[in-house]
Amino acid sequence: MAKWRKIECPEVVAVFETYSKEGRYAMYFHCQTTLVDTFKEIFRDDFKFEGNRAIVFEKTDQVPVKELRHCISLALTYHLNKKSVNKDITRRSSRRPAATKRRRDGG
Repeated sequence: MAKWRKIECPEVVAVFETYSKEGRYAMYFHCQTTLVDTFKEIFRDDFKFEGNRAIVFEKTDQVPVKELRHCISLALTYHLNKKSVNKDITRRSSRRPAATKRRRDGG
């Protein structure tokens, strides 16, 4: 069984070092977010990824600090940004006049 050392962070992001794979650590993100997918789109050449959960590093990696800082910023503001987008979508749909709303039957 792998042993983990957890470095405490807010619930959206956590850093772990695994002792079963010496020299490897990862920054984990909540799997029910789109964070890692977003990071893959923006930084596919800068990081190694593990599914939709983590950015993985080897101890010997030269960590791209600026890019990692951006990922952490996105993670820490994820829920705030998500709420903002949802409010904007709700606001836009409620402003649309009834005549321009599409009917469900396609007509």
